[in-house]
Amino acid sequence: MSKVIACLVPKLLSREQKRERVRVCKESISIYKTEEDFLDRIVTGDETWFHYYEPESKTESKQWKRGDEPVPIKVKAAKSAGKRMATVFWDREGIKYLNWLPEKTTINSDYYVD
Repeated sequence: MSKVIACLVPKLLSREQKRERVRVCKESISIYKTEEDFLDRIVTGDETWFHYYEPESKTESKQWKRGDEPVPIKVKAAKSAGKRMATVFWDREGIKYLNWLPEKTTINSDYYVD
């Protein structure tokens, strides 16, 4: 007997959704075999969170101290100090479109409709 870990599946698909995915893949393969520029016409996209922080530079953190005082301690900034969501679209040559959402907003159906 052995211990196993379940695979992470983003969502469970119905039989019909699985059939549709297989159909689209087979159709794509047949087009790829007959048209040389097929991959040049594919553009895909995704949404992602970008985490950021603005660390203080060494010059900005300088302080005056007397000779008998200990050296000041600087705490490292947390990497998740801020985050923004962006939509990114790319093709085989690289990024084609990058759109930053306003702070504290997320992507939903209304965003795509606009």
